Amino acid sequence: MRYTFEQMLDPEKHGLVMCPHCNGYGSSLKDPEGVNTCTECGGQGLMTKEQAEAYKQSHTTQEVK
Repeated sequence: MRYTFEQMLDPEKHGLVMCPHCNGYGSSLKDPEGVNTCTECGGQGLMTKEQAEAYKQSHTTQEVK
């Protein structure tokens, strides 16, 4: 998904948050070697609040197991 300039300037106003996987950078050292864009947000650095919650829940569940 591509975001508009306005969405990038004020993501929370548009229901978006920084990607918790890459912290809004669009790439992450957590991803496998050779992967240049974040596997969670597709390199955009932003995602919807619902996507971020689902990401956090799935990673919290994995850590508990």
